[in-house]
Amino acid sequence: MLEMTTQVSFTVLGVALLVHLVGHTEIADLVTKGLLLAAFVIAGAFAALWLGLAAVIEKAALRLGRSGWLSPILVGAAVGATVMMLITGVRLLRARQADARAA
Repeated sequence: MLEMTTQVSFTVLGVALLVHLVGHTEIADLVTKGLLLAAFVIAGAFAALWLGLAAVIEKAALRLGRSGWLSPILVGAAVGATVMMLITGVRLLRARQADARAA
């Protein structure tokens, strides 16, 4: 996780310097905002780990599993839905990249 943090930090710094030297473009602003969002997400993940939030979520999931309320069918459906969302996101990203190349 620390490696990912340094990669995002150096990338944000590099893009910011590049934008400062070359000038502002729409794509540079979009990339900078995305990288800053990623930096905040990573900071949030670090904070959650430091505060022990991961353990709290794990305990809650275990209690739900033991109570029988969260059946394996529901868990499988949730995993399947998550995978489909990721696949759809990748397809949309590829379609946007193809449109950008065509333009």
